[in-house]
Amino acid sequence: MLDVGTGECEYPTWFDWIPRKVLVDQRHVPPVPDAVCVKSDFMAYRTKERFDLVTCLQVLEHLEDPRSMALRLLQHGRTVVVSAPYMWPEGFCKYHVQDPVSEKKLLSWFPCAPRKTVKVTEPGSTIVRLIAVFPGYVR
Repeated sequence: MLDVGTGECEYPTWFDWIPRKVLVDQRHVPPVPDAVCVKSDFMAYRTKERFDLVTCLQVLEHLEDPRSMALRLLQHGRTVVVSAPYMWPEGFCKYHVQDPVSEKKLLSWFPCAPRKTVKVTEPGSTIVRLIAVFPGYVR
């Protein structure tokens, strides 16, 4: 498993059945047992390794060029799972340069069709996340 943009999140610990995890973040990678933690910009990170699963959750909306990141994610995993805040109004989060992110907009960042998309409302909240699962290994 490769997780890109882990930040302060604990979700990589949820995948305890996955024997090899690599976590890449340019600012902070939390210590995760049995994981390789790499502090690096993913676009500059070099590896020839290919992963069964690549996750990139709540990252693409922060990027000026999400298409380049999307292609790079697809090159590194058999299955790629991404998420983004769904239809947050522009300016709602000062760090999001892509808001609002519709399903059409998120899919336009990828050169292939997703296997599945789903909108999920956070429990006890009105915040909606868009999750998309893509086939990887695009060259």
